[in-house]
Amino acid sequence: MMGLLPRSLAGRTLAALCVALLLLFLAMAAVHAVLLARTVDKAAEEILARQLSSLMDSVAAAPEWDRDAIAHGLSRSDLEVHWR
Repeated sequence: MMGLLPRSLAGRTLAALCVALLLLFLAMAAVHAVLLARTVDKAAEEILARQLSSLMDSVAAAPEWDRDAIAHGLSRSDLEVHWR
């Protein structure tokens, strides 16, 4: 282990700075991953909200007696739509 450490003050300082830079980079990468995941979640929620709003507007524009059939027609495999 002692053979790996530099003997001069400049070498030790440079090694400490490199380790600090590596730790800072790893922390930055972790923060970036967390923020990216949050952004993806918010974007997915916003897309779903817009789709639901569009579905509601489309069904509400139809005649009252035909709304439930139109809602079922606009349903997808991952989103089942009903109208009361």
